[in-house]
Amino acid sequence: MKKPIVQKSIRMIFPVALIILLWSSAIFASEQYELIAEWGGFGEEDGQFISPLGLTLDSENNIYVTDISLSRIQKFTSEGEFISQWGETGKGDGQFDSPWGIAIDEEDNVYVSDMFNDRIQKFTSDGEFITSWKIENSGGFTSHPTPYGLAVDSEGFVYVVDGATETIKKYGKTLKMGFVTFPFLLISQIRFKDHCNTTA
Repeated sequence: MKKPIVQKSIRMIFPVALIILLWSSAIFASEQYELIAEWGGFGEEDGQFISPLGLTLDSENNIYVTDISLSRIQKFTSEGEFISQWGETGKGDGQFDSPWGIAIDEEDNVYVSDMFNDRIQKFTSDGEFITSWKIENSGGFTSHPTPYGLAVDSEGFVYVVDGATETIKKYGKTLKMGFVTFPFLLISQIRFKDHCNTTA
């Protein structure tokens, strides 16, 4: 006895419809994120913040956070467990006046833009001071330099956003010459206004 044509059609249509449904779901699906954990709170104790701004991670997913009001860097595990902190207000090595941006190189050295001290400071991942250099103007700029965000590429070049002069500055390491060491040399800078088209 032959099966009804309608039954055959249903059996053929079902797998086709299922494939179409899965295909369309894949096209229109979007990534979604949910809160897994949070930590901090207002205060000056370990693990607390007043004005946290910059954040970065090292190769072990430890988290480093700048706090411009407390002039310090705090280090946490990726689960939010407090590890250490360093820094205080001042102009000496390891001191800050509004630490803003923060970045880490491939050796897990930590770079911090010390905004109102017009410099970048470099530390070990444990907060031990390594070196620093001043952010200076070049190319005829008259505005006072103000380092904000920064990043380090895979070759160790350091890129700094200078908000006051609307420039990106690129720095590279220099060699020690006799008794004088220039830690980082300005290689180039790009001014935003010179490379952006504006419309009225």
